[in-house]
Amino acid sequence: MIKRLLILILALACLTVVFCACSCNDENNEENTPPTSSSGKNSRPDNQNPVPPPLVNKPCEHYWYKTQIDKNTSSTSSIMLKGECYFCGDYLSREAITTVSYNEWKDALSLVGLNSFTVFNSNTYTDYTENSIRRWKIASSVFTEEFFINSENNNASTYVKESFSGYALMYNSFVYSMDTRTYIYQINDQSHIELGFADGKLVYHATVTKDGHNTQKSETLYLNHGKINIEIPTYFDGIYNKATSKNVIEGSTLSASMANSVYEFIRSLKFEGSYEISFLENGKLSVHFYLNPQSPDPIFNEQYTSATVVIDNDKLEALVIGTNSIELDY
Repeated sequence: MIKRLLILILALACLTVVFCACSCNDENNEENTPPTSSSGKNSRPDNQNPVPPPLVNKPCEHYWYKTQIDKNTSSTSSIMLKGECYFCGDYLSREAITTVSYNEWKDALSLVGLNSFTVFNSNTYTDYTENSIRRWKIASSVFTEEFFINSENNNASTYVKESFSGYALMYNSFVYSMDTRTYIYQINDQSHIELGFADGKLVYHATVTKDGHNTQKSETLYLNHGKINIEIPTYFDGIYNKATSKNVIEGSTLSASMANSVYEFIRSLKFEGSYEISFLENGKLSVHFYLNPQSPDPIFNEQYTSATVVIDNDKLEALVIGTNSIELDY
């Protein structure tokens, strides 16, 4: 199940430009240097973030980030898309058309154009597929990420439905602005919605509100269309299996019988349904399983619909079953 995660990391345009391959740079890229934990404990890379593979001359499946929209073009119906590839450091710089037909509008705001993509806002990147999402960011040089796998609510379909199903039917209600290179829907005198496109793909969404002389704008970028394939990083297996091993659990202050019960319960948890994985700061890891058990749990003898395994630097810190929890000391 576990494969090496190369979709990213740790929140970009595939617009049509990212379908082309490129030769990766041979020069080192500082942005690819693994951030370290803010704790500085043993100078350990936070969350076991692995060193990226060496850069070699081979086709690179670009993952664009640090993306910007430059409106300084000779045409009032185009923009320049600029950014970097997270993997190889190659630069994106391409002119894209911002006007769309009715059919392009409908496709761009549906699963046809948004079946997999990256959302960037508030310094966070979120990758979406039809049944899973991955969210990552780097803050104060610390890398954190979350995975929502086989989720009923955290997926591309839910996002598109909640965010754009209404707009998809409002093509004639939006007016194209040559100044902003976006389509604008005026809600009232104080607020409006902006949607921006690039070569038939949604690239920009903003909500603008005016209060007197002050203007507030909430902006979101949409990139890497059709490029996202979410996989759990290869280093997860080693961390999880080591921290939940019988030797580690038996080394805690739990009684022998309780340690065995905790170990057996964790071994019964399978990565087959819906679950979440969160790599937090300073070596912490949380794995949350959504379950549909047919019988009470063997430890508290109560019905439960979820279980959470909390790991702190290679040791099991807690097991939460429903509303009950077991804390481990060593």
